[in-house]
Amino acid sequence: MKKSCATLLAMMLLGTLMYAQTQTSQPQTITLDQALSIAFERNVNVAQASNNLDLANVAVTAAYGLYVPQPAVQAYYSRTGFSTPASVRTIAGLPFVVPRTDTYYNTFYGSVGLTYTLFDGFNREATFGTAKASEVQAKDTYERTRQSIAFSVMSSYFTVIQDEQQVKVLQENLANQKRQLDRITEQNRLGAVAIGDVYRQQSLVAQAEYNLISGQNQYDKSKADLLNTLALDVNKDYVIADPTIATQIKQVETDQGVDSLGEFGELFNKALSSRLDYAAAQEGVNIADLGITQAWSSYYPSINLNGSLSTNAQDWATASTWDNRSTNVGLSASWTLPNIFNSLERIQSADITKKNAVLQLQQSARNIGVALKKALLDLDAARKQYVASQKSQIAAGQDRKTAEAKYNLGSGTLLDLQVADATYLSAQLTTLANAYNYIILKKNLELVIGEKKY
Repeated sequence: MKKSCATLLAMMLLGTLMYAQTQTSQPQTITLDQALSIAFERNVNVAQASNNLDLANVAVTAAYGLYVPQPAVQAYYSRTGFSTPASVRTIAGLPFVVPRTDTYYNTFYGSVGLTYTLFDGFNREATFGTAKASEVQAKDTYERTRQSIAFSVMSSYFTVIQDEQQVKVLQENLANQKRQLDRITEQNRLGAVAIGDVYRQQSLVAQAEYNLISGQNQYDKSKADLLNTLALDVNKDYVIADPTIATQIKQVETDQGVDSLGEFGELFNKALSSRLDYAAAQEGVNIADLGITQAWSSYYPSINLNGSLSTNAQDWATASTWDNRSTNVGLSASWTLPNIFNSLERIQSADITKKNAVLQLQQSARNIGVALKKALLDLDAARKQYVASQKSQIAAGQDRKTAEAKYNLGSGTLLDLQVADATYLSAQLTTLANAYNYIILKKNLELVIGEKKY
């Protein structure tokens, strides 16, 4: 009885371990949306842009502090002593000894005051404006980084799916070549074909195996690139699959193409109003303009409002109750003649910085226009290439069927069949590549225009 219970417990424990092992070894499936979420959470570039935004927020908080009165608290205690040495005085002809005297005075002092800057040559306003503009710039850069990472992830993701589909095509081709080898080998055994056909078909099978190995290797490397973009462990097993990919592939066939997107001028204006990197460049011009204001601030006087409440007494009881107190309110203005050469250098540097910022903004607009034009040309070409490759695949498929039928009937050569097989395989891979290339280029156009947020 005890032996049966022990056996039952051992079997239950073994089953639990096997189930746990099965559960832990099950690879995780990553959809496209999940890949984007992982990238936004773990990608280094996104994290750095987020940290820069936090830093800009801190700078704005510090700039607000320039408008807050600055408190000043002061307290001190001192003890001063006076000593008079012993002396002899003569009064009415009689000497009198005056003993040594020691006198001490205590001083307790405390004050609380506020200083508020009324005017400092607009330096405070320029500093605050620079902090706010830098915050907007950092936010725009952060959002643009998310857009760029989203495109990078989607491009890598579609590349992985494409390579996986190509592996399936190559596997199907290898299986077809092996079936063809079996058929030719049997025909050779029956004396219907020469042994040379068997050798040639064996060579094709070997070539198909080579192509499959290369395709599998390419798939594994593209998958590793995607996992690296997502900052995931490349040694772990993940399944890259998304049910929406098939729908997007079907939409390629019915897509209206570039002509349905609108005129170039409209798209260009839309890009200028949407592109966050262009907005960041505009903020760069604002920051440079505020830098000129800061450079001129040294030529203006400073005006401060001061107020204080203080106590001063010789004993702690009087000082601590502030019975012996005094108040002071004052307005001060100061102006220091700036160093002419240093001030001129700062002003000229600020002017040049603004000119460079304006040039950079203009160049950004030109870069956006060029990128938009290229994106439209690439998308239009990809659409035409996909349509042409579809026609080529259909024709190659028909030619392959014809060549196979002729060869089986003995009216065609093996060379014709092999050429037809190679042409059909190439057409399949080309159509597949063009379909995914069109999807990626469409996502690239979205990135160039910059309207879509993530």
